[in-house]
Amino acid sequence: MRVIAGECKGRVLVTAPGVQTRPTSDMLKGMIFNMLYNYVEGAVVLDLCAGSGALGIEALSRGGEYAFFIEAEGKALAALESNLHKCRLQERSEVLRGDVIWQLFRFAPKRVIDLVFCDPPYRSELYTPILDCLAQAPWLSERAIIVVEHQSSEKLSERYKQLYRYRSKLYSKSGLSFYRRETSSSSIEGESE
Repeated sequence: MRVIAGECKGRVLVTAPGVQTRPTSDMLKGMIFNMLYNYVEGAVVLDLCAGSGALGIEALSRGGEYAFFIEAEGKALAALESNLHKCRLQERSEVLRGDVIWQLFRFAPKRVIDLVFCDPPYRSELYTPILDCLAQAPWLSERAIIVVEHQSSEKLSERYKQLYRYRSKLYSKSGLSFYRRETSSSSIEGESE
């Protein structure tokens, strides 16, 4: 698994051994960032259930301003911190250790978040509580986009409180759902599918 583009392009990222984490493939990661167009430049990013940190690191490499990573599993945390060090991104990132829901309730960044990556373990019951928390988060910018990776057979809701799904794509094993707040006034190229 590598960083695909930007200042860290080509750097090989380590992943946690075992089956507890499921890294986003380079192909799927490329598709995500192609769909985000130039939205990443200058964005403050939150990578939930971050694992190796591949999505947040890719965003930083492509011009993201700062990234927060939330991860609970010890081996994944070690891989994440190793990857941030290897890419020399420690000064532009912060790692929060612990349960994602607990961390979201106490999360109080000094910056508004523009882009959220949410990639919990497939078939977990974390999707609804995470998205419900994000729907009410005071630290999300008005233009914030939430990208959720899920199993292609898993049906996520069209709405989670004030969040609505504006785009989705299904691939062989994985699906992507893009959410934003109903009150958002920003526009994104290629929104309709």
